[in-house]
Amino acid sequence: MFFYQNIPRLQLWFSTPNQAALFLLWFSLLFCCLLWYMFDVLKHPPLFMKLAIWTVILCLFSMLGLTYCRGGYIAMLCSLVAFCIVCRKRLCMYCLFAFILILCILPHSIERSKSIGNFNDQAITNRVQLWKGTCGIIARHPICGVPLSHVGLEYTSWYKPTTLREHYGSAINDILTFTASYGIVPAFFLISYIFILLINLQRAHVICKPSLVSAIALLAFLLVFSYLVIGVFNTYFMPHQGFLPFILLIYSGSTGCIILANRIHLLKWRWKYCAYSSICSAIIIAGIVYAGCLVNQKSNYFVKFQSDVEGLNYPVIFPKSSIKGLLFFIHRVPSERIHLYHGNPFNLEWWCDELNMRVREAGNAGFCSTAIFGDSNTDFAMKIKEIAGSIKKVDNNLKDKTIYLLADEDCSYDILKSINDYTQINNLVLGLQDIVISDDMEDNTGMMTSDILRNTTIATYIFTTYPIEKKDILLSESINPCVRIIPYSPNLNRDMRIDFISKLVELEP
Repeated sequence: MFFYQNIPRLQLWFSTPNQAALFLLWFSLLFCCLLWYMFDVLKHPPLFMKLAIWTVILCLFSMLGLTYCRGGYIAMLCSLVAFCIVCRKRLCMYCLFAFILILCILPHSIERSKSIGNFNDQAITNRVQLWKGTCGIIARHPICGVPLSHVGLEYTSWYKPTTLREHYGSAINDILTFTASYGIVPAFFLISYIFILLINLQRAHVICKPSLVSAIALLAFLLVFSYLVIGVFNTYFMPHQGFLPFILLIYSGSTGCIILANRIHLLKWRWKYCAYSSICSAIIIAGIVYAGCLVNQKSNYFVKFQSDVEGLNYPVIFPKSSIKGLLFFIHRVPSERIHLYHGNPFNLEWWCDELNMRVREAGNAGFCSTAIFGDSNTDFAMKIKEIAGSIKKVDNNLKDKTIYLLADEDCSYDILKSINDYTQINNLVLGLQDIVISDDMEDNTGMMTSDILRNTTIATYIFTTYPIEKKDILLSESINPCVRIIPYSPNLNRDMRIDFISKLVELEP
C-alpha cells in the first residue's frame, strides 16, 4: 500500500498507484469522448444518459485524483486542454473545469499538484538524476542500447549518486527507457510514428465529423496523446507492467482508424506531415544524445572492461585525472550468486551497492578501481595478474603505479597465501609493490597471523575495529616489519569511506 500524507493512494488491483492512474486516465477520456459523441452526433440524447455519463466521468476523475499520481494529473490536464483545442466545444471546457474542481476538493490534492515544481522533493530530484543518467547511457550505447531489463541496473551501476540507495528497474520514462534499450534509430522511427498518428488522427476527426469515425479518431488521438504525456513520468511498456498489449492495441487501432477515414472520407495523405514529424523526432533524439554527452563529459572517470583468466569481463573505472594507484576490492561470493551481465559478474543488489559505496568513490578519489569476485576455489592471484596486466596495457603510466588489494575477512587469508606461494611476485602481478590491505579482518586475523603474516614479505596493512590487545598472536609474537595495524571504523558513512580511500596513498610500502 502506498500513502501520501497518511492517506492511502488508490491503486485498485494494480501493483502501484501510477499504473492505476493510467487505467483511470484512459477510461476517463473514453467517457469524455462518449459525452462529446452524444452531444455532437446524436444531438439530443436522453437526460438519464447525460446524467449517467457525467456521473461516471466525475467518479473516474475523483478516483484518478485519489491515486495522487502527479504524472496522471499532468496527463489528464494536458489531454483535456488538447480535447478543448481539437473539439472547440464548451462541453470540453466543462470537463476540464470539473477535473480542476475535483482536485481542489480532494484532500491534499492541490498540495500534491504544487509539489510537481518542487525540486526539494527527493522523489523529483531522484527522477531528474535518473533521467540524466539514462541520457548518459544512451550516449554510451547509441546504436545497440542495453537489454531492456538492465536499463535501471546500468544507471544504478554507473550514474546513480553514491549517496542514494534506491534501485531502479527502468528510467521511469517510456521514451528514455525505449531509447536506452533499443538505440536511437528505432526510437527515431517510434517518435516519428507517434507524431504522424497524432497529426492524422486530428485531421481525421475534423474532416470526418460529425460521424462515428470522427468520434473514434478523437478517442484514439486522446489515448495516444495522454499516454505520450504520462509516459514522460512513468514506465508502462515494460512486459511485467501488463500494459504493453493495450499500448500496441491503441497504436494499431489508431492506424486502422486513419486507414478507415482514408477509405470512407477520402482523407488525403500529406507527406509534409511525415517530414515535420521526422524533424521533430530528430530534434528530440539529438537533444537526448547531446544531454547524455554532457553528463558523460562531467564524469570524473570512464569505464572499460578487462578480462580475467576465466574469460569474464570486469568493469574497471579509470579516473580522467592523474591516477594515484590501482585499487582492487576483492570479495568471496558463492558461485551461485555470480551472474553474467554482458559477460560481467553481476548481481543486482550486491554488486550495484558495491560499485556505489566503494568502487566509484575510489574512482572519484583518483584510483583506477574494480571489484573482483570469486568463490572458495578461485585463484585470486591469477585473477589479479590477468586483470592488472590488462589494465596496465591501457596506459603506460600505469606500469609504475602501486597495486592495492583490499580484501574482506572472508578471503584475506587466501589472497595472502596465494600470492606468497609464488616466488616471483612482481612478475606474477606485473608491478605489485608488495602491498596487501586486509579490510576489517576481525577474529580471522589471529588465524592468518600464525600461518602467513609472520613470514610474509608482503607489506600488509590490517585495518581493524578491535582493540590492539585482541590481536594477541600478531602483536606478541610477530616482529615482522611488513605488518602494520591501523585502527579503522566500519561505519558506512560516505565521508569516512572516502577519507579511508584517499589515505591509502599515504601508506608506506
